[in-house]
Amino acid sequence: MLKRHLPYHESDHILNIAYNYLAGGSCLQDIELLRNDEGWLNALGAQIIPDPTTAGDFLRRFAEPDICSFMDAKNTVRKKVRQLQPATFLREAIINVDGTICANTGQ
Repeated sequence: MLKRHLPYHESDHILNIAYNYLAGGSCLQDIELLRNDEGWLNALGAQIIPDPTTAGDFLRRFAEPDICSFMDAKNTVRKKVRQLQPATFLREAIINVDGTICANTGQ
C-alpha cells in the first residue's frame, strides 16, 4: 500500500489519514508536512502520498449514513476482539498514540 497508485486506492487514503493522526497531525493540512519528509516516505515505503486536498476530496465522498455504517462495523469488530482477550487484559489500558511522555504532578 502507499507505493504509487494513481489514482490512489481507498486504502491509501485511509492509511494516509491514520498515519497523519499517529504522527501528531491535527488537521488534513498537516499531511503536507509529511509529503515533503523524505524520511517519512521511506519509513512508509512510499514514493508519494495523497496531498491534503485529495484527502479532503476522499472524505467528502461520504454522507452521514456511510459514516454511521463505518462506526457500526468498527464497533462490531471491536467487541469481537475484546471478547478474544483474557480477563487480565481488561484490567489496565495504556494509550500512547504518539509516544510522548508527559509528566503529571497531580495538580
